[in-house]
Amino acid sequence: MSFLSAPLRFLISLTRLRIDQENASHDEENFDPSCVHQDYKEVAKKLPVFCVSSKAYQKMSGRLEHDEQVPGFTCLEETEIPALQRHALGIVHETRAVTCRFLSELDRFLTSLHLQIVQSGQPLKIADDLRENELQAVAQAVEKLKKVMTLEFRMHTALAGEEQRANSTLTLG
Repeated sequence: MSFLSAPLRFLISLTRLRIDQENASHDEENFDPSCVHQDYKEVAKKLPVFCVSSKAYQKMSGRLEHDEQVPGFTCLEETEIPALQRHALGIVHETRAVTCRFLSELDRFLTSLHLQIVQSGQPLKIADDLRENELQAVAQAVEKLKKVMTLEFRMHTALAGEEQRANSTLTLG
């Protein structure tokens, strides 16, 4: 099924180009149809596309004992389900790594701030400009954390929904 990946990548990148052009056309002052903001050929190359066969995967996994063998598949890997699973897990791991890095940076920042306050000898009399800078940095860090946590929550919700759909499909099939 890998022969379908290249045409699908092309179609998806073409659709993305059209959507970008449509969105840009709403900004009449700055709209220039000859101006391309992305290299859509590069987008197509990097786009992960999986042409999966869940029925073949389930049959080869021993779940559909009464169904006939799906022609064209000799091993589980050819169904592309394992590759899709690895890709989805990779996204989750990347998000968690970003979250962990952010939390580590936030911890270092707060520790540094605490040490500055304690070393000043006057913890309640931080210079106004320093205090304002630190408050802004904390506010930015909190906003960044909110974005990361929202993204992780969305991904978790989407994966949970897909897992639930897959489980219901398996129990119905």
